[in-house]
This record gives sequence, C-alpha cells and structure tokens, in this order.
Amino acid sequence: SGSFDVGYFQYFDLNQTFAKEKLAELRRQRWVNEGTQWCRVEAVVYNPNLGNFGVLQFVMDFDNSGYFRPRFNKEIINAANYANRVDAARAAMEFVVVLLWGTYVLGVTTSAIVLAKLEKRTWAYFADPINVLFTGQLVMFALCGALWVSIVNDPSRSNLIVDRSQILDKSQGPPSFTSSVLLNQSYYIANGLNILLTVFRLLSFFRVNHNLSMLTDTLGFMIGELFQFGFVLLTLLVAFMLMTHVYFGQYLKQFSSLDDCFVNVFEFLFSRADFFILAEMDFVAAYVFFLPFTFIMVFVVSNITIAIILDGYTAMQARMEQLMMSNIKVVVELSFLTQVWHGFVRSMSPIKRILPRKWAVMETPNGAMLNRFKVLSRHQVLDILTNQADYDNPVSVFKTLKENIKEGGKEVSEEDLQNIFDRYDAWVDPIDIEPDMTEMQIKQFTILKQSIYTIMADQKRIDSKINTLVEIFPTLA
Repeated sequence: SGSFDVGYFQYFDLNQTFAKEKLAELRRQRWVNEGTQWCRVEAVVYNPNLGNFGVLQFVMDFDNSGYFRPRFNKEIINAANYANRVDAARAAMEFVVVLLWGTYVLGVTTSAIVLAKLEKRTWAYFADPINVLFTGQLVMFALCGALWVSIVNDPSRSNLIVDRSQILDKSQGPPSFTSSVLLNQSYYIANGLNILLTVFRLLSFFRVNHNLSMLTDTLGFMIGELFQFGFVLLTLLVAFMLMTHVYFGQYLKQFSSLDDCFVNVFEFLFSRADFFILAEMDFVAAYVFFLPFTFIMVFVVSNITIAIILDGYTAMQARMEQLMMSNIKVVVELSFLTQVWHGFVRSMSPIKRILPRKWAVMETPNGAMLNRFKVLSRHQVLDILTNQADYDNPVSVFKTLKENIKEGGKEVSEEDLQNIFDRYDAWVDPIDIEPDMTEMQIKQFTILKQSIYTIMADQKRIDSKINTLVEIFPTLA
C-alpha cells in the first residue's frame, strides 16, 4: 500500500536526462511494470521567507479491483520550533497547560485513592462512566503532549543541507520526512479524538440543568438498547458493503476499496443512492443490491433506529414529569444562569474573606439565611434526594427521610439536610398543626396534605393540556 514506506526507492535529481535513464533502468529491471501495486513521487521544497518545508506526495494505488486511485498529499513542516517571540509566548502557554494537566492528574489520583479506601475497592473511582471518560481524556492529552515532544525533537530537519539547487541530508542522500509526516498526522488525529472526548464531557456536564440535559438524558435512556441493535445494523452494513465492492468495485471509484464502500453505503442509507448509475455498470447487480437494501435498511432498520431514539426521549420526558411533580421540583426547575452565578461565587471560596459579605449570604424562599459556601450543590442535592422522591406522596416526615437516606448508604449530616429543605422551601407549612395534636391526628393531617398536593399536581397537568389545545386550535377559545 502507498500508505507505508516499503519497497524500493529511487532518487531523481534535477537532471532530466539522468532521470529518464533511471526510469528506463527501473523498467528494464521490472521494478515498474504491470505488477506494480503502487508508486509514489515525493518532492521537498523549502521556503526561507516563512521558514517552512513543504512535503509533496503524489501516490498512485492500483487496487485489486483494477481501479487506479491517484492521491495527492501535502504537509507543511516548520524548519525550526520556538525561533521567535511568538513561539516563545506559545511555549509559555504550553507550559501553563501542562501544569494545569498535572494538577488535574494529581486531583484525579487523590480522588481515586480516597474513594478506593472509603469503599474498599481498588477501582471504585472508575465505576462511574463520567470518571472513566475524564481519565481517558487526561490520558489522551498526555499522548498529544508526547507526540508534540517527538515532533519538536524530530531529527529529520536538523540533518539537512539546504542550498539553492537541492536539499540533501548529511549523508548526501535524499531527505526523508516520512517520520515527521506520520508524527504530524498522529498528532492531529490525537487532538481530534481529544476534542471528541471534550464534547462528551460537555454533554455530561449539561446534566446539571433540566433544559440542557435533554440530549444527554435521552442518550442515557436509549444507549443500552441502541448498542445491542448496533450489532444487527453493523452486520447488515458489512454485508451490503461487500456486495457493492464485488458488484461495482471494478467500475466505480467509490466502491473500489472496502473503506470507500463503507462510507458510500452509509450515504445510501440517507437517500443519496443513484440507482441509474449502478444500473449502467451492471443492470442485474443493481437490482439485486438496490431493492433489498432499500427495503431492509431504509424502510425497516432506519425506522427502528429512530423508534429507539424516540423511546429514549419519551422515557426522559416521563422521568422529568415525575420529578416536576415530586418534592424536588424546585431543584429541577433551577435556572441555568442562577447555577452559573452560584457556581462562580462558590469557585471564589479560597478568597471568600475578601469578597462582599452579601455574596456569601443566600436567602431562601422561607426566609432562612444560609452560607453560600457551605450549602450543597444542585448535583449533590439530586444525588441525595432523587432516589427518595415519592411521586405519589410528595409530603414525607423529616425523620423518615433521614432514615431512608442513611439506609441508602448516603452520608449526609442533619445540618446539610436541613439546609437543603430551607434552600428549596421544602418544609410543610405547620400552621394548621396544633401543639396538642395526637400522633394519629398528625398522620391524618399529613395524608390530607398529600391528597391536596396530588390534586394540585393533577390540576396543573390538566391546565397544561388545555393550554396546549388552545394554542393548537385557537378557535376553541
């Protein structure tokens, strides 16, 4: 394959007569004949004004299907790194990034050790997929750093002799930037994967807010079923991919290799297929491929995939509706901008003594005054209370809730729990409870309160449906 440096290499200088003689000699010795699978013409140029080398490659692949695949690759390589003030500033920024990365690694290592000792499991930290994703990104970042160090210290550029007529290495041979090109390409690929991991981390971060978490929660509900169905989808794609390669590989470039077949079959899945072009190549094969593919992949498989996604979205909406009718409704409804402000202020905790006092004070709906730097975050509150939400009975006894949280393995102090209830105004209004009421009367009162909350939730749901109908059919109003 032309992607790897194997085989015989011949250097041609700028002497045209010498180049023709060498090419004729290669033909006589059968280095270049009908059995040649690939050939590559490579040139290296240098721009002294920019201080860059240009590596140009023209590659001709001869596929087993008989198709000729020309490719042109170019790569720009700096002649020297950190050669001016801009490069020095970039080096300083890179040092800061590496320092931050080391700080993150230290923090993750510390958290993993603490959690392993607490739960008495060596890999307890990695039981959470988010932590696995975070660790994977740190490893990928380390790989990017190692590749960059290899690029900076690559000896290919320092061993060159550059003059007006030619570029040679110190052994008077042709320059080879193969290792530099591979390092650069690997570096870009690793950075692309790192960006992809960053996107996944952002999606996981969006779960802190209801309005931002729709995509993440939908993926969470559907990922298991979609992953299992993916095996069926992949099997069918491979089968149709092989069909296109066998039927049309010798006629059409887009089917001349298996990787091109895979991409084009995906495009066919999204209605980019052109039956008539296939029929011009092989009329019978076009029908044999196109009709089963359209029925199985377009009409059945794609719709099943959409149905799985819709099921995940429906499950996400049902869960949110349940939480909106539960006793943690205020937590779910918390504005994202409010969260950002609270998070910003909480991040100032190390310098809280020099901040305005009013920044540290949080006034709750029921009038309680809390210390912003000590209250639990929304994520911690949801982690504590989500499994305790009773959708049928929104009112629960504080003592019972403490016992249930403790039985669930959550370590929460009574002060933190009271702060949660103060912050989100979750206390039942006690004005109707007389001091001398018996335990049975209090229980009956609690049941009555639960019924009132249920009726209010049902009324709100009915009002919402009526408003929706009025918006869709305004003439009914």
